[in-house]
Amino acid sequence: MHMIESAPIHRHSGRIFLIIVIALAAIATGIVGSSVLFDRTQELRAARAFPEPMPLPEFELRTAEGEALTRADFEGQWSLLFFGFTNCPDICPDTLAVLDAVMGDLETMGADSKPQVVFVSVDPERDDGEALADYVEWFNEDFVGATGPDETLRELTRSVGVTYQLGEPDADSGYYSVDHSASIMIVDPQGRIFGRFAPPLDRQGHCRRRVRVDAVSAPIAARLRAWPQYLLPQKGLTALAWRLSRCRWRAFNQPFIRLFVRLFGVDLAEAERGHPADYECFNDFFTRSLAPGARPLADDSHRLVCPSDGTVSQLGRIDGERIFQAKGFDYSAAELLAGAERARAFRNGRFVTVYLAPRDYHRVHSPVAGRVVEEVRVPGRLFSVSANTTRAVPRLFARNERMVALLETEHGPVAVVMVAAMLVAGIETVWGGPDDRRPGPDVRTRAVDGFELDRGDELGRFHWGSTVIVLTPKDFPDWHPDLAPQARVRMGQALT
Repeated sequence: MHMIESAPIHRHSGRIFLIIVIALAAIATGIVGSSVLFDRTQELRAARAFPEPMPLPEFELRTAEGEALTRADFEGQWSLLFFGFTNCPDICPDTLAVLDAVMGDLETMGADSKPQVVFVSVDPERDDGEALADYVEWFNEDFVGATGPDETLRELTRSVGVTYQLGEPDADSGYYSVDHSASIMIVDPQGRIFGRFAPPLDRQGHCRRRVRVDAVSAPIAARLRAWPQYLLPQKGLTALAWRLSRCRWRAFNQPFIRLFVRLFGVDLAEAERGHPADYECFNDFFTRSLAPGARPLADDSHRLVCPSDGTVSQLGRIDGERIFQAKGFDYSAAELLAGAERARAFRNGRFVTVYLAPRDYHRVHSPVAGRVVEEVRVPGRLFSVSANTTRAVPRLFARNERMVALLETEHGPVAVVMVAAMLVAGIETVWGGPDDRRPGPDVRTRAVDGFELDRGDELGRFHWGSTVIVLTPKDFPDWHPDLAPQARVRMGQALT
């Protein structure tokens, strides 16, 4: 059976082509038949064939490899054309990940042909050939990345009904974002725009389509446990949790703190304040400090120490730029750090992911002596970061809201990433203070003027708990042999 034919063409073929691609992906994952996870009518509305195909204009872009990309390269095959930029925190990586998943399903099912996927950057100033090549290759080595002069991009996007607008650069960092259309354009083998469909990018409205594609590799049980999170008002619940956690009405917070201690087995004996009545509110209790000497640091022969209490989720080598999350799932360092340039220092380096359970101490400390040189606040989702969710939600840590701290040390750069989750009301740093807890709608960078931290100094704290990820370059020592997934760790113990 030919799923993608070059001829003959009729007015509904664009719609049929997309429905086949999307439906086959769902069939391959065994989700068709579930009325909750598969809504065919929703997909039929999302894919739209134009009444009359629109020919692409004549244009010339440059691919990431420096070759010309013209209208002729879209002839003779179906293509999916998407516009974005490599520093995009959510829409672009989400779209390319979905397209990669669909390509994988078509290959698994033995499709005779697959569409060409072309990602055009509308940010040529930052997306040079190498950055664009690395970015596109992280998702799929067959995807084509291209860009060109702003005048050419403006003419091309206008002709296909796509808009974009460069934001104003930040006064301190120079960082800017780009607003752009999220539609994927369908180009037929005659080089005409045949239709388009909206990717599953709406964080609330398109959650059902997203669940279906995201769950491609997840075990069925984990998938079913995780999918309701797509439907929940994550940010609304988190805002409510923040308000409740700061309630100083003792008739409310004292029973809540005592219940929490009993349910989760919190050891207050090691805290600086050892009784629930010592805390003014739940947030005060949750961000509690430890008694002096409760977490001795490993001796200086160990270069890095564990930044927090918790459980090792995963650790090991970074495979090029890919970081292992769970069986069948990984994500890129560029996504995690919100920039390909930041990720270069950690290519083929090492990572360790530590999950902080509710009972754990929730302050995060510097794993090594150094200077904080940059903070990056990345907006995103607020999925749970439990073990079940890491097995069910692809690129979980690169999708959730997070704070990235980049440190310069005498041995090289180190990244400490604090990942937020549902009900995590904020991530506070020692240099930013308690009023700077959340990112805005766009990625926000701050040049930190050499804030010095000794090994084991407090770096930040979670207002409710989540996950910490440490990245090191390839020439750093390997992780300590006692460390393994599911191993319990305490702040200050040897990582290397």
